[in-house]
Amino acid sequence: MDSVVDPAADYVWESVSYRATLKGVTERRPRTDADWHQLRQHAIVLVEAANLISVPGRKVAATNKMVEDGAPLDVLAIQRRLDASHDSLVAFANGLRNVGQQLVDAANRHDVDAITDLGGTLDEACEACHRTFWYPDEPPPPGGPAKSAGAAGTPGKK
Repeated sequence: MDSVVDPAADYVWESVSYRATLKGVTERRPRTDADWHQLRQHAIVLVEAANLISVPGRKVAATNKMVEDGAPLDVLAIQRRLDASHDSLVAFANGLRNVGQQLVDAANRHDVDAITDLGGTLDEACEACHRTFWYPDEPPPPGGPAKSAGAAGTPGKK
């Protein structure tokens, strides 16, 4: 996740943004064919990452520390959940694949609005899986589980 999915997802999320300051609003979005091609490449990485996530027996981490902040991570507990619910993991991976493919299609159409909407759907798909396997003991976010994650083919937490 840290080496493949996170960088690709971050690229998608950062590809379209608006920043308001006292000097005005600045807009970030793909403008050239090269920009759209780069966005498409990152979306394809998300599509293909679903295949990697679905490999039976794949280990969740090489160590018991999170890369971002060095905090301890109960790798064994996460691995047990993944191994015990591989079919669910594959369903979440399929949701990631579906969103990734929609992002590829939107990049092909140069559709900024779709990229914006799908960025939210991507976040919801990721968080639904994380809430199931990574931090299942945390309460769901206000308003309940993500709705469009399930619509993207990702099982929602009931």
